Amino acid sequence: MRRGALLLLLASCAPAPRVDPALQPRVEEVVRQHRAKGKFRELAIGFRRGGEIGFVGNPDAVFEIGSVTKVFTAILLADMVRTGEVKLEDPVSKFVKVRNPDLEEMTLVRLATHTSGLPRLPDNLVIRDPENPYAAYTVAELERFLSKCDVGEPKCEYSNVGMGLLGHILAGARYEEIVVSRICEPLGLKRTRVKIDGIVPGFHADGRPAGGWELPTLAGAGALRSTARDMLAFLAANLGGAPEPLRGVMESTHAPRVKAGGRMEVGLGWHILPLGERRAVWHNGGTGGYRSMICFVRETRTAVVVLGNNESSVDELAFDILKALN
Repeated sequence: MRRGALLLLLASCAPAPRVDPALQPRVEEVVRQHRAKGKFRELAIGFRRGGEIGFVGNPDAVFEIGSVTKVFTAILLADMVRTGEVKLEDPVSKFVKVRNPDLEEMTLVRLATHTSGLPRLPDNLVIRDPENPYAAYTVAELERFLSKCDVGEPKCEYSNVGMGLLGHILAGARYEEIVVSRICEPLGLKRTRVKIDGIVPGFHADGRPAGGWELPTLAGAGALRSTARDMLAFLAANLGGAPEPLRGVMESTHAPRVKAGGRMEVGLGWHILPLGERRAVWHNGGTGGYRSMICFVRETRTAVVVLGNNESSVDELAFDILKALN
């Protein structure tokens, strides 16, 4: 039996999570208060406390999750470090075809912690279609950018091109295939893919329909789509429910590595923020017509995912649900 099939069989034999009848109305009240502000269209929400789970909205509706993809890229990096395929301190110059002395100092771990010195976006990104801004950006253009870019100080500054470059180094054009085989299949995530049918329509802030985003070259920065059910299962895996060796790999991405200003810290891909005496580990995402947020507190085994199909941030809603669970 294939390893992935065996893991799914074992998972199917595990006790089903329970839904706490007292927990559901508490979460629904938080959602009701936020919805009363009139910002949201469709929401899909999943939440977990210990072995108890619940959903608000359609848990199987597919949304673009944008930069939540970055934590998958970071987990892929950590898994490839485990297997000896790469090292955290490998220089970017080892993997790209261009000559730029600054790439000798830029390492894979700096890409994963947003300390690469790269800007948020490449300066040669020409947006040919505002509804799909990254679709036409090619590997050749990425290499031209890297050959001429001036790398800044190694302080923590969020970089889409940095994490996109990391995904390109680790997987190239096979990003979806490799993430699915090494992360999604072992965790039983059946609806977390780059290309998937049935996505919920997205909308701009003014109500106009939004086109879906494609990121063929920078997939590691934001190309995945998923559901609340899959994302809640992903968070359960981050809370210790993943099979080994993936469990240890995922836990290694949670450790704080750099300061990001204020009380915020960054691990491999993840953001880390104090929540009282505990720590919330989280990442959000946004594309042209979608917003996403996933977060968890390991000490209390609580987790929340919120997916929305317009440009209104869901971050505050997700954190308020997380506080209600804690």
